[in-house]
Amino acid sequence: MDGYAVRYQDVKHCSELEPVILEIVEEIPAGREPQHSIQPGQAARILTGGVMPSGADTVVIQERTRREAQSVFILTSPEPQAFVRHRASFYQAGTPLLQPGIKLNAPEIAVLAAAQCTQLRVYRRPRVAILSTGDELVTPDQPLQPVRL
Repeated sequence: MDGYAVRYQDVKHCSELEPVILEIVEEIPAGREPQHSIQPGQAARILTGGVMPSGADTVVIQERTRREAQSVFILTSPEPQAFVRHRASFYQAGTPLLQPGIKLNAPEIAVLAAAQCTQLRVYRRPRVAILSTGDELVTPDQPLQPVRL
C-alpha cells in the first residue's frame, strides 16, 4: 500500500483537526532495503511492496495524509499494524501453496512467482469426445418416433 511507514505510538491520537506532523527520512520503493530506522517523530514514504523499516509498525495510506516538503501530516489515526504483512504470513513451509487440481490463471501464477516457484507439474485438461452409433439414434432436431416392436 502506498503511504508512510510510522510508529503507531506517534499517530494513535491524531485527527484532521489535530494532525501529527512527522519528518520524512527516506523513500522505500519495492525491492530496496530501508536505509534508516524510524525514530519518534519520523516516517518513511513506502510504496506498495516496500520493506518496512525497523522502528515502524504501521502504514498510513497516502489518502489519509498531506505532504509538505519533507514533512507528512497524518490526518487520521490508523489501526495498529495497518497494511503490514509480516514475514511468513504469506506461506508457511510444509503447507500447500495452491490446492492440487486447480486451474492456473493469472492470480495463481502470481502466487507461484512470489514464492519463486519456477517449475511445477501440470496436466492439460482432457479433451473428451463421445461417438454414438446405432440405427436407433436420431439428431436432436428430429421428432421422436414411437417404438415399434
